[in-house]
Amino acid sequence: MFVSKMESPLLDAVIRLVRLLDNSKDIPILAPLFMKEIFYRVLQGQHGDALVQIAIEGSSAHQIKNVIEHIVNNYNKSFRIARRQLFAESTDAADVAFRVGYESPSQFSREYSRMFGFPPIEEIKRLKSQYD
Repeated sequence: MFVSKMESPLLDAVIRLVRLLDNSKDIPILAPLFMKEIFYRVLQGQHGDALVQIAIEGSSAHQIKNVIEHIVNNYNKSFRIARRQLFAESTDAADVAFRVGYESPSQFSREYSRMFGFPPIEEIKRLKSQYD
């Protein structure tokens, strides 16, 4: 997610946590404390605000996290969301392209054509005429 230089207090807490492996009887008591300190230091760091946004249910960052989890857990299955959005909502292909993560509507249209045989605009017209 983020890459930055680790601040000294955070590094100290991580080292203390790892050193517990040398004295396993201390792990049940001290590990939870060191973990809390690590969480605290990460959230107080330069990326803390962004991490908090990921945890806030309903935020766009949280929704992105959920989508990424879904993709990771279902990577071997097809995703048909772009096509569904074209038919279910009265929106244009460029809007759908941006909503599903494309930066270029023309790239979306090319890839859509390769996958479904028609550009999005033509397919919408063709399929809607079947139901009229």
